[in-house]
Amino acid sequence: QVIWDQAFRSARKESTSLTEPHITTMVRLMAPILLAGSAAALGGEDATSLVQVKLQRGDGRDQPYYWAGKNGDAMRTGNAAFPMPVDLQSGPAWSWHEGQNGLVRAAPLIDGDKSIYLSSIAGNVYKFSPDGEVLWKHKEGVQIPEVPAIMGGALYATNTRGEVFALNMSTGKRLWKKKAGKASAGDTWSMTAADGMVIAALSSNGGVANDYISALDAKDGSVRWSFKPQVPVYNSLSAVRGSNLVLSDLNGRPYRLNLADGSLIWKSEPGLGVVEEPSFSTGGAVIGPNGLVYVTSNSKKDGVERGHVTAFQFSDGKMLWRQGTDYQANNAPAVGRLGADGPLAVVVGVGPNPDMPDPIMQLTKTAPKSEKRARVMALDAVTGRVIWRHELPMWHGWAAGDTMSHVCLPDSFGNPAISGDGTVFVGFQSGRFYGINDRNHDGNVNTSEVTSYNFSNAFQGSPGLAPGMLVATPCNGLHVFRAKSG
Repeated sequence: QVIWDQAFRSARKESTSLTEPHITTMVRLMAPILLAGSAAALGGEDATSLVQVKLQRGDGRDQPYYWAGKNGDAMRTGNAAFPMPVDLQSGPAWSWHEGQNGLVRAAPLIDGDKSIYLSSIAGNVYKFSPDGEVLWKHKEGVQIPEVPAIMGGALYATNTRGEVFALNMSTGKRLWKKKAGKASAGDTWSMTAADGMVIAALSSNGGVANDYISALDAKDGSVRWSFKPQVPVYNSLSAVRGSNLVLSDLNGRPYRLNLADGSLIWKSEPGLGVVEEPSFSTGGAVIGPNGLVYVTSNSKKDGVERGHVTAFQFSDGKMLWRQGTDYQANNAPAVGRLGADGPLAVVVGVGPNPDMPDPIMQLTKTAPKSEKRARVMALDAVTGRVIWRHELPMWHGWAAGDTMSHVCLPDSFGNPAISGDGTVFVGFQSGRFYGINDRNHDGNVNTSEVTSYNFSNAFQGSPGLAPGMLVATPCNGLHVFRAKSG
C-alpha cells in the first residue's frame, strides 16, 4: 500500500509543471523501483510477489488517480495492480447513506489522495475524504443517471436534460455546463474522459433511449463529434485504447471509432448462431490488458434467453471466441490476472435481472416466486475456456432493498473488479457483496475461498479500489472497507 501511495504522491508533486501523460509515465517508471526496494527489505515469497506486480493500465493515458471512472481505468478492465486483503465479514470502516430514501446507482471514483466522488440519482455529486467527511456537495437540481468520470482536476457528468457539465475536483464549483443533446436517458451509462475529451450518451427522442454518443472538449464543453450506432446503447460503457474508442450497442454489437473525429474504423456483429435472435442486454464492452475487446450480450433461441461473452480482435473486429453463460449476461466483465501466478481472465456475473417490487406482496409479506439463478464465472482471456464458476444462493423476485418508495431496479450484478491478489469483488441483487479467490487454482471455488457482507441493498454500481481501500456502493449509499494490516 505504501509503495503505490509513494508513486502517486511523487508524481503529483510535479503536476504543476508536467502534463498528465508525463505524470502517468513517472508513476510507471517509479513503481518498479519502489517495488524492488520494498521486495529486498521484505524477502521471501512476499518479495517475489511484489516484484511481479505490474501496472496494467491503458497506453499511458490514465490519470494520476486510482479509480478514474467505472471499472477503474480507460480500458475499463476493472483490474487493480495492488492486493486487497480486506475482511468483508468484519464490515465497513465507515458508511454513508443519502437522505430521503435517495438512490445510488453510480460507481465510486477515487483520486490520488484517496478522496472519493459519488453521484446520486437525485442530482447530487459528493466528495468524501478517505475517512468519510463530506468535503463538498454539488446540487445539480435535475437527475444524474450515469457514472461520472474524473480527468485533469475536473469531474465530468451529464444530467437527464442532456446537459454535460464539469466540476472543479478541489472545490466542487462548476467550471462549465453545455447543452449537448435533447436529453440523456435514465439508464446507468458511464462518462468516458480521455485525451482532452469527454464522451456522453445522449438521446434524440427525449430520453426514451440513448441513440447516439457525443465527444465534447473537456476545456469548454464544445461538441467535437457525434456518432449514431445501428441500435441504441444501454448502460453504455465505452473504452479507450490509444487514439481509439470502443463501445457496444444493446444487442452486443461492438464498434471501434477514431477518438479524434468519431469516424468508424470497424463494426462487428455479435456472432449469433443460425437460429438465434439478438436480444436486449445491459452489458458492455471492455478492452483487456492483452488488447482484445470483450463484450457481454444476450440472444434468444426457442424463446429462451441466454448470455454470452465474446472476444473480438482489436485491429479489425474479427470474432475470436464466444462462450455461453447459460444465464443472461447483463453486466460488463472485468479483465485481469487471477493472482500473480494466475491466468489472465475475463470475469462476469450472470443471471436474470430482478423484478419490479410488488406493493401488494410486500404489504402482505408474501414471498416472491420467480427464481433468479446466478453465478460468477472466470473465463480464460485467450481461449474463453471456463476457469471456474461459482453458483450463488438462489434469489427470488425483486432486488434486496427495493420498495415502491425506493425503486433501484438494478441489474443482477454490478460490474466486478479484480485486485492484484486475484480476488474478485462483486455485488449481487440479494444485497450481498462477495470476495471470491480460487487461491489454489484448482478450478473449484470452495467456501473457504469466498467471503461476503450483506448490505440488504442490491447493487448497480461496481466497486472502486485504491491501495488499502475498497469502496462498495449498493443502491442506498457508500461503504468503505480497510485492508487488513500485517
